[in-house]
Amino acid sequence: MDKDPIRIIVIGGSGAIGQAVVQELLDCFPLTKLHATYHHSAIPQNSERLQWHQLDVRDPEQITSFSNEFDHVDWIINCAGYLHGGTVDLKRVLNLSMPIS
Repeated sequence: MDKDPIRIIVIGGSGAIGQAVVQELLDCFPLTKLHATYHHSAIPQNSERLQWHQLDVRDPEQITSFSNEFDHVDWIINCAGYLHGGTVDLKRVLNLSMPIS
């Protein structure tokens, strides 16, 4: 019996931690269809199961547009960080978060 691939999104997949997570997921889950995001440049990976998407996690419109590309996701893993630059409105960012039950 064929199973549908597990669909996983790794936000911030191009950073050091994100790259390690992406590689581990590819290695451990052979049925994974993996989507990873980058801010400036995607990291080359030799896998047909990995698709890169450009995403600025500070932009609510980009987040909405990106999320509308998917009708079903099994896991979302956030490896994105924002260390330098202008101020971030944390209240607005937190309002974008979904409740976890």
